[in-house]
Amino acid sequence: MAELENFDLAHISAVEILTPTFDESLRFFNEMLAMREVERIGNSAYLRCWDEYETYSIKLTSSETNGVGRTMLRATSPEALQRRVAAIEATGLGKGWRDPEVGIGAYYEFEDPDG
Repeated sequence: MAELENFDLAHISAVEILTPTFDESLRFFNEMLAMREVERIGNSAYLRCWDEYETYSIKLTSSETNGVGRTMLRATSPEALQRRVAAIEATGLGKGWRDPEVGIGAYYEFEDPDG
């Protein structure tokens, strides 16, 4: 039986990285990886590479622990986003719509099955 292809998600647009060593981590991304800081709000710096078309690809956030904070996914269309939201809500993992942030419009937040 052939599987149906679904093109609702275009790509991962950004990842939030949590770090207890913010200044050292920021220096690493700036100096070693040549990423450019495009915005700083509160305890987060937004970083991008030279030829990216997204506003940023890494949101570096100061935290007591290290890890991944959030992974942002880009839908292929408003209709595709609505389909994914409906699918997520059906699982009970949805947290709801959130206000726009740097480089992204209003978005739908959810947890994966691991929490």
